[in-house]
Parts: sequence; C-alpha cells; structure tokens
Amino acid sequence: MDFELVVGVISKHFGESYFMSKSFYVCLLLSVFLAISGCDDSDDNAHAELVTIGLIFPLSAPKGKPRHQAALLAARHLAEAGYPIRTVVEDSQLDKFLGVDAARNLVENGKAKVLIGASDSGITMEIADWVSIPNQIPQISYASTSPEMTELKDDDFLFRTVPSDKLQGAVLAYLAKEVKGYEKVAVIYRQGSYGDHHSFEFQNEFQSRGGTVTSIQAHVADPPTDFDIEADFTHILDNIRDVGIPQAIVAISRDEESNVYIKQALARKEFKEVEFIFVDANKNTNIFKDVSNTALEGMCGTFPSPPDYKLPPEEDSRLMFENSYNNVFPKDKQQEQGDLETYTFLHHSYDAVIVAGLAAYAATQEKGQAITSIDIRDQLRNVAATQEGTKIGPGIDNLRTALEHLKNREPINYEGASGSVDFDNNGDVIAPIEIWCYNNGQTQTSNICEVMDIGTEPKQVVCKEPTQKPSQ
Repeated sequence: MDFELVVGVISKHFGESYFMSKSFYVCLLLSVFLAISGCDDSDDNAHAELVTIGLIFPLSAPKGKPRHQAALLAARHLAEAGYPIRTVVEDSQLDKFLGVDAARNLVENGKAKVLIGASDSGITMEIADWVSIPNQIPQISYASTSPEMTELKDDDFLFRTVPSDKLQGAVLAYLAKEVKGYEKVAVIYRQGSYGDHHSFEFQNEFQSRGGTVTSIQAHVADPPTDFDIEADFTHILDNIRDVGIPQAIVAISRDEESNVYIKQALARKEFKEVEFIFVDANKNTNIFKDVSNTALEGMCGTFPSPPDYKLPPEEDSRLMFENSYNNVFPKDKQQEQGDLETYTFLHHSYDAVIVAGLAAYAATQEKGQAITSIDIRDQLRNVAATQEGTKIGPGIDNLRTALEHLKNREPINYEGASGSVDFDNNGDVIAPIEIWCYNNGQTQTSNICEVMDIGTEPKQVVCKEPTQKPSQ
C-alpha cells in the first residue's frame, strides 16, 4: 500500500470530521501501520523481523490524535530512511486502569518491544509499575513531566523526552516573582502526580524568592460523571477569596479543567484585577471558546521548549519537523487534524519514536535481527546521548545518514525536534523552558529560559528573548 495515498485518505477524513469515533480512527490508522511496514497484518511471518513499537495515546481526547500523528510521521521517516518498524496503537482514555490494560495488551498481544507513552504522569508511572518494569520493556513518555518519575525505581526502563517539572516549576516561580513582580499568589492544581509535584515545586521556588502563597487549592482529578465540577470550582474560588485576594492565580490543571474556573473567576467582580499564570497543559487557545480573546491578554505561562538556536533551516531540528508535519498534514486542514499552534508535545512524540527506532536498529547491528527489549534499552543512550557522535537531526535524509553510521558502528548523537534527547542516569532530559504569553488571542513565546543549577534554592534561571519565532 502506498504511504502517500494512505496519509491522503487520513487527511481527507480528518478534514471532514476530526471527532471521529475511536474505533474508526484506530482502524484507519491500522492501514497506515501496514503501509509503513509494507506488510500484511494477517501474515505473521511477513513482519517477523520488524521491531514492534507500542504506542499509547489518549485517542479519545482531542490532544491524543495530533500527538499520534507526529508518532506516525516518525515511523514514516524511519521507513523511508531504510528502517521500517511495525507500530500498534492503544487508547489510554486518560485513565490509569485503562492505560495499564492498553499497555499490557500491546506487550502480550501486540508483541511490542518498546512502549511509547503515556501522556499523563500518573498513567505513565502505573504502566511502568505494572507492565514495563516487570516485563523489562523500555518505555518512553512524550508528555509526562512529574518529578516523581525521576525517583521511581524502574530498573532503567522508564525514559522521557520532556524535562521534569523541577525545571518548569523553577521557571514558573521566576516568571511570577521576577518577570511579573507578584508578591502574593494562590495556586489551583489537579490532584495526582502531575499537579501535586508541580505545585510543590512552584511553591518552594516562589517562597524562596520571597513571595507568599496565600492559598493552595486542590481539585478532583477525573471526577465521576455525577460530580458537580462547577460547584467544586466555585467553592475553591470562595476559599481563595476568604484568605485575601491574590495578585494572580497559578493554574496547574488540564485545560478542560482550568477553562472552567478561569471563566468563573473572570465573571466575579472580586477577581476582576486578578491575573492567571499557566503551565504546559494550558498552552493553547481553547480557552477562547469560553471567554473573549482579550480577557487573558498579556497573561503568561511556561512550557518545555526546544533550544532556541539561530540556525540555518537545514540545521534547525524544530523547523525540519514542523515543515514535514505541515507537508503531511496541510495547514488548511490542521484545525481538524491537530495543528502545531494548538496542540502540545507533538515534537516530543516524534522524538520518542525516532529514538526508539534508532536504538532498535543499533541493536540489530550488534546482535542481529533477534533482538530483545533489553537490547533496545541498552542502545537508547548510545544513539541520543553520545556527545562525541555525529549530530543527527530529524527528517528522512538525516535518519538515512544515522542508519549508515550505525551500520558502520559509528556513534551518533540524535538532536531532536524537541531539542536534546540526552537521557541521564534517571532517563530524564535537561531542556530549556519557554515563557509564553497570550497576544491577540494567540500564544507567543517571549523568553527561552535555562535552569543553571538544580541544587540551589532558588534555582538560578537565565532567560533570553528568542532569536526566532518558535511555534508549539
């Protein structure tokens, strides 16, 4: 099956109806997997030598499909560079129990040797505990930022292409205190690994800079269907008001949650002068479905950012990915498909698949075709964290060069669409954090920041204006 034809069919269907049923979406994508591998899924022997990579995305949520598309783009690039892989996808449905079931199915029935996922930190760690670690399967998350993952005893099977919230929390506090000049803020966060640790990191950093956190309010994560979330957020805003109106509220929630209490706060006169500070989950324009696009003008947040190097187009990893993504998923269709300006962690999803694929190929050069998951795990740092290796960026031509180097047993250093993928001993990456702000109803990067010393309080943060206009 011709890959271009399949992608064209998908683009056509996305353009007609992005919110397709999960079953139709998965069936449609199955044809893409077969096109990538050039195999008939009913013929087990045909793809016996292809490495299977299991993908875990929240397909039933809007953000899941564009991230999955970025992963498919990575699989396509690997195939066209000369190393086809077999991919199988499952929907986590943003539920830790269903996420574990999805991962288990990918390993036991899909025969996945690598897992890519999940999205939420809590789901990612549940999968690691119940599937990846006991089955010795390397797992790479593209969006899980909780610091708790660093401390997890994972036997070196858990990795991520996004930096820990220890970094984002430091820049978030720097934004609030040093950039915005706030002395008193309140925090609203979602319960669970992501919100618990992100709010903790922010509070410590903000207070170490001399600021005061007037109130910390947790809201229920994934409430039951009969739960009145609007009443819960009303109560949370009442609690914040009762201890004294802050200058700003730090929103550490999924956008579908924060959009509710932001709309409520904007409608209450006592919060008329209160601003909001946002995190990575809010870097989009979905809020403007509920409030005017001027209501949040000038308000800012943080997000893990690719490094802001002023490079020519042929060397700019981010631009290489974005151009490829836009070619496969044209901009005039992206509002339905999942565009680069609205959805986050597409770059990180792409890199997770590329690193897994390169590690698998490197393992085959060392061990032959009959490689194990441990063989792949042992090559992850060799293809992405070898400073003396040849620098490799995203894209078909670069990956073709990477495969040639690996075939000749020469070291490479993959520098991804999301930036450096230099996994440390904990499977973490160190990456810049951007400060972004709402400007005329759009998100715009204002600064690129680096945390220079993680061991100090407050952490040293150095920021600069971007030398180019970064997108999501």
